Amino acid sequence: MEEEKSKSKEEDSKEPKPKKPEISAKPYTKLTTPAAKITSWIEVPIKELREFCDYEIKYENIKPDDIICPICRMDYYDDMLTLAPEKIEELNNLMISGKKKIGVVLFSRCKNHFYHKDCAENLVKNKKCVKCAVCSGISHVLCVDTCLLYTSDAAD
Repeated sequence: MEEEKSKSKEEDSKEPKPKKPEISAKPYTKLTTPAAKITSWIEVPIKELREFCDYEIKYENIKPDDIICPICRMDYYDDMLTLAPEKIEELNNLMISGKKKIGVVLFSRCKNHFYHKDCAENLVKNKKCVKCAVCSGISHVLCVDTCLLYTSDAAD
């Protein structure tokens, strides 16, 4: 009986799971490279990525060691998960103002898989369409004939 009471108290004290942070299009993102055009990527500055990753660690049971670029397997931003909030804010302001490069992108049709910008460029190269390296979702279709093969592969 005591165990039931303490269990229900613990359940009552649990805070509800907040809504997952969303990454939205930015006015400063320029789609000038072939990879940017094909994927319609969204640039992700450090503060926004940190908030997203903190949520994933706390509520989605993602391990901090798994928060890496799926192509090169390196941290998105050096020491992002251990930087003090003031440093995150400082770097974020530099990125948004254009004084520091935003080095991470999210393909517009793939809402949870981030890439280093350079890795995304290498992934796309001269392709007309590209699959996400994590979930195999088609990021963008510019040429239907070329992507039919990708679509059938993803459905299997």
